[in-house]
Amino acid sequence: MLKIYTILLLCLAAHNLSAQYGTLDPTFGQGGLVQTWYKSKYAQGHDMLLLPDGKIMVAGVVTDSLDRLTVWRYLSNGDLDITFGTKGVATLPNQPSGSVGLTMALQTDGKIIVAGHINYGTDSDLLLVRFLADGKIDGSFGGNGFATLDIWGDLDFANNVAIQPDGSIVVVGTAIQTAKGYHLLVARFRPDGILDSSFGDSGIIVPDYGIDNAWGDGVAVLKDGKILVGAAYFDVQGFGVQSEYNMLVRYLPDGSPDLSFGQRSSNLQFSS
Repeated sequence: MLKIYTILLLCLAAHNLSAQYGTLDPTFGQGGLVQTWYKSKYAQGHDMLLLPDGKIMVAGVVTDSLDRLTVWRYLSNGDLDITFGTKGVATLPNQPSGSVGLTMALQTDGKIIVAGHINYGTDSDLLLVRFLADGKIDGSFGGNGFATLDIWGDLDFANNVAIQPDGSIVVVGTAIQTAKGYHLLVARFRPDGILDSSFGDSGIIVPDYGIDNAWGDGVAVLKDGKILVGAAYFDVQGFGVQSEYNMLVRYLPDGSPDLSFGQRSSNLQFSS
């Protein structure tokens, strides 16, 4: 049986005053809908980025026998941009293991950072990949265009990424330790893809909040250089019932916690 999977883009009309808000924009794709088809493959977009020239970037994964981190670039009308990668599509080449793109950010020079994870059997490492503006891998970044981070030899992945004015890359996500659950993970890489040893503990922050189930979802670099992280945690309260909480954490530019921000909750142990 032939399987066909797509990534799907929708464009809602909001700029045209004569159009009803929330209706599909007929000038985009086919009646406001773009589908990119793959035969016998699974394709999924995880993040989208609108470029200054109106083009649209999508990061995600295409799966056949292996997960393959994939980036698509579309023109403003929804057509694939054939000047990018191979007919509008770029991938992480020569992958010995599966990889997935979960989030991305645009540098001021037009290069694209894609973050996610790369799989090694039962181990998964946080992954950063940098593409040039034309979709080629930037070989000057990390090792052969990508960088990885492994915390405890279990599962690590990125959920969000931000670029600082100096080109440094801040990534937030999750580090999973089988015996101790989920942990918020914050890391900063230099513009060349090497961990920034001046940040946190040799480039990495895995804070001890006295809880075993926390993860990072959002990150923003503030004008004063401080880093704001959006995160969540949950605890189990008997009989499998769990309560989930949101939290904001602010770090100083060197990665130390900004103790002037917010108020410590009575059930969290913040370590500096």
